[in-house]
Amino acid sequence: MKNGNLLFSYLRAIPKSVRDLTKLLKNPLILFGIIMISYSFYSTFSSELNYVIRSDGRGYYAYLPALIIFNDSSFQSATQAENEYHGKELNPLHLIKSQDGGIHNKYFPGVAVLQSPFFLLATAVSWLAGQPVDGYSDIYSGFFYFGSLVYALLGLWLFSKVLFRLFPDYRDQIRWLVPLLYMATPLFHYSVHTPSFGHLYSFFLFSWFSLTVLQLKEHFTHIRLLRLGAIFGLIILIRPTNALILLSLPLLLGSFDQLKHFLTRLWSKSILHGIVGFFAIFSLLLLIWKWESGDWIVWSYSGEGFTFWRPHLISNLFSYRIGIFVHTPVLILMVIACLFLVKKAPFQTTFWFVYFLLNAWVISSWWCWDYESPFGNRPFTEHFIFLCIPLVPFLSKKRVFALSSLILFASIGILRLWSFSSGYMTNQRFTSSNYFSSLMVWKSENFDRWNYTLSCKPFGECVESAVLLKKGNDVLHFDDEFILTVSTNLPKPRTNERYYYEVSLNKQVIETPISDIFLVVDAFEEKTGKRFYASTELFNDRYEGEKDWTSLTFQGTIHDNFQEYDFVKIYIYNPKHRKLALKNVKMTLGKYKS
Repeated sequence: MKNGNLLFSYLRAIPKSVRDLTKLLKNPLILFGIIMISYSFYSTFSSELNYVIRSDGRGYYAYLPALIIFNDSSFQSATQAENEYHGKELNPLHLIKSQDGGIHNKYFPGVAVLQSPFFLLATAVSWLAGQPVDGYSDIYSGFFYFGSLVYALLGLWLFSKVLFRLFPDYRDQIRWLVPLLYMATPLFHYSVHTPSFGHLYSFFLFSWFSLTVLQLKEHFTHIRLLRLGAIFGLIILIRPTNALILLSLPLLLGSFDQLKHFLTRLWSKSILHGIVGFFAIFSLLLLIWKWESGDWIVWSYSGEGFTFWRPHLISNLFSYRIGIFVHTPVLILMVIACLFLVKKAPFQTTFWFVYFLLNAWVISSWWCWDYESPFGNRPFTEHFIFLCIPLVPFLSKKRVFALSSLILFASIGILRLWSFSSGYMTNQRFTSSNYFSSLMVWKSENFDRWNYTLSCKPFGECVESAVLLKKGNDVLHFDDEFILTVSTNLPKPRTNERYYYEVSLNKQVIETPISDIFLVVDAFEEKTGKRFYASTELFNDRYEGEKDWTSLTFQGTIHDNFQEYDFVKIYIYNPKHRKLALKNVKMTLGKYKS
């Protein structure tokens, strides 16, 4: 009888549980989190796991296996382990050779610090399962991806809590605003397809920093000050230029009186606790520099730097190549919302533009000003948490316009994400001729159609430039396998010299779409066989060059971080002996030094 009553109580509770679950699923934030997790796991596990950690992410992650597993400050053991899973020797672009011959990782270790719990879990699972404990197996990649997803969802949750505290009367609007914003910005992309980059981790930390500031505004405690300092230290460990987050205080606090009151209380309530929290984290960077180089202070980005008096500001904001207003058009709505609030909140509006423009200036001043990104100016990604603040009151006043605009921009973000996933936006930035066409993913001819061939010039001045080949206006017909091969030696010894190639030509082909014709740059060292090999298909658009002549320009840096290579060859590789005509061919090699 007792068991019967227990069963009856369980059955009676089912309708209430179903109602609670239904109510929970009606929350857009919860529903979006479930969709995001499902899509993320599908996207990742339907592809190769060993490409979860790639590009810059390889450098961010390399600290973990190099320090914890191999205790090898030269990173050679970690590089060797990584190469075993890729079947070829990957160029360790994150490693730099200093003038005294030492090797160090140029990237900051913040991502590694945040990923360390998941790395340790992967190590334990690998050991218990009898699998290789090397830092690069599928187990490690899977735990890394899981960790990145945890931080993305935590960032989303903290972000919503920040907005709830800033605008307690607009909770229903915020529940819809947060997921729509997430899809309308590159955050979704960096949470799913490029989780090893630092942007989603910075987003998580920015959200946590903001929430802690608002908690301190309500009630100062030493624990919260300690936590704020530690969070700020982690922010620096991921991307030092994000120290400009301090400019967000006026946006979060809302008025000059509140800002003054906050800073006064911060000083009177012992700012020392915040400083202790900061240096407890920042000291990790000093210890890592000491471990890998023997010095406490290192300018890890050797041969790279800022050009503060020549920022590419207009290009970073408005160009098809990288412009944030073009690639993340929801920013237009944010500006409109900010202007709408000028009279009501002049203090916050002023500092919104201060925050935006100063970050834009610093981001645009980096030598590699396009950040080799297909999703617009990616360092802006984590800053949307503050730039979107004016949207909340604007959404309540201009509900139809704001909500319909957000849905439109979120749809564009999803379409852009899909175009990246499906191959319609492969390895490129955009131009005016392909930006809108690349969104037409229903057209099969647009698949893998465009190729981007321009690159930022290296940091410093061009101290020497050599013309390796120059052909005039006479038409040259080819169907050979190797076309117009040139070579030159690279003198040694070298320190921070960087070599930058430029190839310009006019091309005409017999048939389109063009394929299997490549511009090849091959730098190598004869004794060891080490090489830098870059091949770029000889087109901007696969359908170009039939009947009409097409002008092409190719640019790129020869990555010579260890100053090893003796020679460089540049040639056109035509393995299928396709017929093409060329004229006005010019190949140059420039040497840059900071």
